[in-house]
Amino acid sequence: MPKKEQGKVFIIGDKADIIIADSPEGWSVLFSKDMLKDKKIFRGPIRLLLYAMSLAYDDTLEVVMSPDRAVKDLGITRRTFYRWLKVLMSKGLLTRIANNVYRLNLVKDA
Repeated sequence: MPKKEQGKVFIIGDKADIIIADSPEGWSVLFSKDMLKDKKIFRGPIRLLLYAMSLAYDDTLEVVMSPDRAVKDLGITRRTFYRWLKVLMSKGLLTRIANNVYRLNLVKDA
């Protein structure tokens, strides 16, 4: 697990409208209202995005995410994993950079 610094903020979407999570490590995740209205993301893929964020390396925002481990950790099927992954990639929130390696495309503040 990467070391996390105090006071980091991730903004998902065009602008920060709503705080959706605040962790004991000092991380905050903010979503734009447009993202919250996007039913393609908030009916499931958001779980995979938050899972990926929990695995991300702070300095690069890269995520090594095994489908087998994600399926087990999230309690979903492989088909659901790939469906959610496809949505996140089509929305530009994740980019595949190698096999099972992704980059989070989030705005990092502070």
